[in-house]
Formats: sequence, C-alpha cells, structure tokens
Amino acid sequence: MKQFLIIILVVLTNLLHAQKTHTPIVFVHGMLGSGDTWVRPMQNFMSQGYSKDQLEVLDWNSTSFANKAAEQQLDSIIDVVLNRTGAQKVNLVGHSAGGNLCNNYLKEEKHAVKVNNYVHVGSFALNKAPSVRTLNLYSTKDKIVKGAAIEGAKNVALADLDHYEIATAIESFKQMYGFFNSSTPLSFKEETKTEHIMLSGRVVSLGENKAEKNAFLEVYPFDALTGERLTKKPVFTTTANAQGYWGEFKANANTHYEFIIKPADKNKRVIHYYREPFSNNNQWVYLRTLPQVGMAQMLLGTLPNDKTQVALAVFSANKAVIHGRDELTVNSVALSSEEFAAESKTAIAFFLYDANKNNTTDADAISAFRILPFMSGIDLYFAPKNEPIHLQYNKSNLKVKPIPSDEGVMVVVFD
Repeated sequence: MKQFLIIILVVLTNLLHAQKTHTPIVFVHGMLGSGDTWVRPMQNFMSQGYSKDQLEVLDWNSTSFANKAAEQQLDSIIDVVLNRTGAQKVNLVGHSAGGNLCNNYLKEEKHAVKVNNYVHVGSFALNKAPSVRTLNLYSTKDKIVKGAAIEGAKNVALADLDHYEIATAIESFKQMYGFFNSSTPLSFKEETKTEHIMLSGRVVSLGENKAEKNAFLEVYPFDALTGERLTKKPVFTTTANAQGYWGEFKANANTHYEFIIKPADKNKRVIHYYREPFSNNNQWVYLRTLPQVGMAQMLLGTLPNDKTQVALAVFSANKAVIHGRDELTVNSVALSSEEFAAESKTAIAFFLYDANKNNTTDADAISAFRILPFMSGIDLYFAPKNEPIHLQYNKSNLKVKPIPSDEGVMVVVFD
C-alpha cells in the first residue's frame, strides 16, 4: 500500500509540474472549420496534464480573402494566451487553410518571436519552413492537399488519413505531443467515461465564425431508438453571450441530446442539433447558424423553408465519409456512394432535401454542391410527419423526428 501511494504521489507531482511547464498551444482551423476541429487533440493534451488555460483556438472567417485581418486576430489571441498563462511563447498548430494563415503570420519577425514551435497539418507545401522550429504533418491519402516534404522542417508522412482526419487522429496528436515535449504521452487514454459530462461551447455562423450573440439555447434528451424527446420541457436553457459563448451544462453520459439554437435575429433560421452521447467533458461544443452573406450563404440559401418538407444536414465531426471505407445511410439510401463520398470529395457534410420539390426521393446529386469539396447535396424527400428518420454511420445508429423546414433546419452530428 505504501509503495502504491508513493507511485500515485509521483504521478500527481509530475502532472502538476507538467501543467506549470507546458508551453500553451494555439490551434487554427481550416476552410469552413471552427475551433471544434481540435476537440479530440485538445482533450488528449488535457489528459497529459495541460490545463484549459494552456489551450486556445482561433475562430476565423475562412470564407473571406482578407487574411491580414485574420492574422491580426491570431496575433491578438496569442497575446491573450501569453498574458493569461505568463508564458513567454506559444506553440502554434495550423490545419489546411489555417496552415497558410499561420505561415503568413510567421513571416513577420514581430510575430515569430512569440512562437516556440509550429505544426503544419495537412496544409500547402512550402518552399521552406518558417523561421521557427517546424513539424510538417501530411498524409499519403489526403486528396485535397498533396502533402510533401518541406525544407528545414521535421517531415512526417502518415498513412491512410483523409484531409480532415489528419487534424483529429490519435497518430497526429502523438506526433504533435512528441514534437512539443520531446517525449511520448504517458499512460495515454483517448477517452474517459464518467457519469456526468460538463458541456459548454460557442454559437457561431457557419464558415464566417461570427458570434451569434444573445442566441437562445434549449437542450432536450431524446431516445435514439425512436427519435422521441424524453422530457416535455428542456433540461437546460441559456443565452449565448456577446462572443457567442454558452454553458455550462451538466449532461448525463450515454444520453443523446437535441440542442436547439434560436437566434436573437428572428430573420435567421432556427437550428436543431442532434448529438451522440458525449464521452468526456467538452468545452468546445460548437453550434452553427446559417450565414447571411457570402459564399456559404449563397449555397445554403437553397435549403427549403416551408411546411411541406424537411431540411436535414448530416455532419461527421472527426473525419470525412469515404466510399469503400465508411458506410452512411439515411432511410436506407446510401450516401457513402462513389458519387457522393468519393475520396476526392472528402465529404464531411451532407445536405439532404427535396431540391426539385416533387415530394419524392430521387437520390440525385444537387448541382449546387457538385464542384465544392467537403460538402455533398442529395435530393431526398422527408415528409414532416411522425415517422422518424433513420440514420446509420458505420456502427452508430439513431433516429430523429422530422421537423418541417419552416420550423428549423435539422443537423445530425456523428462523432
């Protein structure tokens, strides 16, 4: 017993020491992403002794070409983290278009002096590494950005990860952790099951990441076998603050939840989010509203808004849906086909509605989504009646009750 207590004391001492000495990390997402790109990596870093204060995300408008504004935003975030933690420098991680943003940021010496190490994740090939110590992580299966070695960087090619998965995969985390700490993770556990899960996050517009201030949030548990809500009244309500932050909600483990976002602006669409059970505390639960301007608005403005049909979106939170590797069906219609989920598409989001308004599921590709990566649109008709919609993604199954599109857009998120 005495020996056991000594071991526990040593472990706790090491964790406390690690928390004091770890260099804080700032993560930068890619095109159409948000801070929740980095949920799994950040949870993994926390399992190794990093504190919440030592982990930060930049939510930038990836639909805009005004990258100088995003660079200034990144600089401000880094200053906040340095002031908050008392550290002299941060470690920086950029994925995809976020890597391009980080590289441009590091070209200025006044910025580079604030950064200790940089990780370029699934991002564009550079002629040479930035002036700071750099890890270049890329995948041989990335069909969006062709990875290549960068002169002056530590180059690591990972196998079989899609363009989005390379940011979230455990293999990538281990490479980042080792690069930052010159060691491997200790007693690594990716997930921790607990009876209660503490949740919080942000409400922002898709792509723009504009804070949806004063949005009202309701949360209901629902039965994944029937789609029925388990309570008549919400188990949690709150209003997002001026920066879009909401929380904190004490959720039950092994429970599916419906999150309803009602923007303060009544001209904006209500969004119903359906989430699988959370397996760990999560302060980065992002709930997105539809943008009002720009490229994303032009595309998502095609979603129906009437009493006769449902508007449903299906998201994969940590990797793309790839034909031949994954299985995604909605009411037995295969969305993981070569047409909708080709490797070259790297589809993360599927938008499903009756595009030609013939009250029939034609299962045809919606033309507006054909040319873009990451998103597929399929003509599926869901009548707003009592029959639940059945979704299956690999080993996950759930049902949701259909809602007329004039009452809100339905979004199912698979982890």
